[in-house]
Amino acid sequence: MAKEKKFKPRRSSADVFLNTVLVLVILVVLGLSVYAVGGKIQTKLAEKNQAGEQTEQTQADTYTVQNAADEKGMTFEDFTAEYGLTDVTPEDLMSSVTGNMTCGNYAKYTDTTFEDLVSVNQLPESVTEDTKWSEAQDLIPVGVAMGGEEQFNQMKEQLGLDDSITKDTPSGEAMPIIQEKYAEFMQAQQAAASEAPATEETEGAAEDADNTADGEAASEEPAAENDNAE
Repeated sequence: MAKEKKFKPRRSSADVFLNTVLVLVILVVLGLSVYAVGGKIQTKLAEKNQAGEQTEQTQADTYTVQNAADEKGMTFEDFTAEYGLTDVTPEDLMSSVTGNMTCGNYAKYTDTTFEDLVSVNQLPESVTEDTKWSEAQDLIPVGVAMGGEEQFNQMKEQLGLDDSITKDTPSGEAMPIIQEKYAEFMQAQQAAASEAPATEETEGAAEDADNTADGEAASEEPAAENDNAE
């Protein structure tokens, strides 16, 4: 009697990318200079396109100073004066200009208070309302910037960061190291993905050969039984 063949599912080359989502989200968030405000990631990007709600990345690529002024119900001139923006045009992206706001103006822009901005982002006492938001961002603990200790620990494990980077490390110090590790991580993932099709073909050929051999063995067994009976 032929032995029962157990088939193993072939691994898809896409499987090697399943664990990259967390890191991609982290880099999008940090790359956009969007940090925790009011207990969650705020972007001030609420517009939707015809296909549905846009991703934060897509919104950031299209959300201009004029869009922000319109959302606030203000003219471009009043908006830039209100939030202390100079040398900007209506077509400039908000993601590229918010860093030039003072922390006081950024808090006002995001509809929060300076005190809450400092508290939520765990900023040091050296940060004042007159500190540029881009400078304050560099001082936010990387664990806070990434949404919490659990997310930070997952990222740290996934990228293989050593203990020189902790959840309390300032983002400005941590991000160059994280970005370098991320580049290495993605190179390894892409290399594994390029090898996957060849591996799948080899495994598939081996399985087909096993199946053929099993089929031949199964067809020979009845003939052997008949010979014995005679």
